Amino acid sequence: MSIPWFTFVNVSFALIILFRNVLISNFDRSIGAHMEILPFIDEITGGIIALSLLLVLFIYRLPASFTPLCMAMLMTISLMWKHG
Repeated sequence: MSIPWFTFVNVSFALIILFRNVLISNFDRSIGAHMEILPFIDEITGGIIALSLLLVLFIYRLPASFTPLCMAMLMTISLMWKHG
């Protein structure tokens, strides 16, 4: 698996979700029924962006012995997508 590509896809998709009101005018108001979950979704996407960028930093800066940590970060990012 290519970590830079995986990170690019995660960050790009999270940015689309995070800036949904800029890309699509009044998107949040069109939902109406689930307004209370939107701040939670924003926090999750911010966390996904932060962890993805941290993962790239770890891959390029730390020795190979940190591979289990990177795999744990990948699992955490996947769980964040699941719950977001």
